[in-house]
Amino acid sequence: MNVDTFAIVTRRYLVFVDTMATPALMRQAVERIAPERGDRALLVVNTHADYDQAWGNQIFEQPDGEYPATIIGHSLGPARLFERIFPTGSSGCDESTPAGTMRSGWSRPP
Repeated sequence: MNVDTFAIVTRRYLVFVDTMATPALMRQAVERIAPERGDRALLVVNTHADYDQAWGNQIFEQPDGEYPATIIGHSLGPARLFERIFPTGSSGCDESTPAGTMRSGWSRPP
C-alpha cells in the first residue's frame, strides 16, 4: 500500500494533508519536518476518511495529543471511518479504543 502525506509550510501554519495509516507512521512524518515548524500552529486536513489516510489523526487530538492540532474534514468522515473499521453491531468501537478517542479530535471547518 502506498499512501502519501503532504506537509505544507506557510507563514502561520504547518499543514498536514492526510495522516497515514498509523500513529507511529505519522509521528515519523511530524518528526522529520519538525525543523521547519518553528512557532507555526499545526493544522490537519483529511481528504477522505479511509483508515490509511486518517488513522494517524490520533496524535493530533486536542488538548492532550502529542501534537495538538485542528483537524479539518468532512462532517461525515468520522462516521464513515468508524463504520468501515467497526461495522454496525460490532462492540469494538467505544471510548476506550483508539477509534473512540479519535472522535473528539475531528473538527469541521469554521
